[in-house]
Amino acid sequence: MTHKISLLELQCGRCWGSSNGWLVTLNYKHELHLLDPLTYIRILLSSLLDYIDLKVITFPDLYLSNTNVDKVVISPGSSLGDCVVLAICYGNNVAFAKPGGESWTPLQCGHVAVHDVIYFGGKFYVASNLGDVIICDSNGSHLKTVVSHLKTEALTYIAEVGGQIHVIRRFTDAVTLGFNVYKLGKCNDKFEAVKTLGNWSIFVGCNYSSSISGTVYPSYKSNCIYFTDHHSRKIGAPYEMCIYSLDDDDIQPLFKKKILCSKQYVPV
Repeated sequence: MTHKISLLELQCGRCWGSSNGWLVTLNYKHELHLLDPLTYIRILLSSLLDYIDLKVITFPDLYLSNTNVDKVVISPGSSLGDCVVLAICYGNNVAFAKPGGESWTPLQCGHVAVHDVIYFGGKFYVASNLGDVIICDSNGSHLKTVVSHLKTEALTYIAEVGGQIHVIRRFTDAVTLGFNVYKLGKCNDKFEAVKTLGNWSIFVGCNYSSSISGTVYPSYKSNCIYFTDHHSRKIGAPYEMCIYSLDDDDIQPLFKKKILCSKQYVPV
């Protein structure tokens, strides 16, 4: 069953999804809320303005597809109190907060270009543009950096797949050309190239990165990467909404009809 829900507050803002049903919304005042789109329960998070000097946009007719808040991620949790909200700002500042908390705590990532972050197994895993992974403890303190030695910049995502951390590298030239996938060894000490995801599928884009098992969701194609545009495009231009197959290195559109850009990102 499909429900169409009108969320007027997002007409001048942005939102990011999560695996537990909550949305994170960002308005033009840089106020962040957790939002249940079905019950419309809203929980105000502590202000990012207290953590970093963000430029406050005071014109509500401007949409926030290219602000200095790059991505907000909600970690899975058995309850809202167990969730952790992570924000990437200006491309190299990462901080986390908990619902009901009074402040944001920075992660000690060093001076790297951050593309993605997840919270898994009580640790934060931060992916850089070079594919390196910075690991921090639950307090945000740096534990170690796993260097990829790839030396090539690319859009980089990080996701948990079958209980292991995977790094997904996306290569583009106006459009997406392909992907490389790596996983961290069980001791978080080295990268291993991944040639097949087996029965798993990965979802990446400007929202949170996630994975699903084909055993649980057989209607999805296994050993594939579902992806949407990472960056905004000119309004009216077509979005990338495609599937990349690791079997044959092929990319196919998800829908036959083109989806045109609007003021909102298309969700993963």
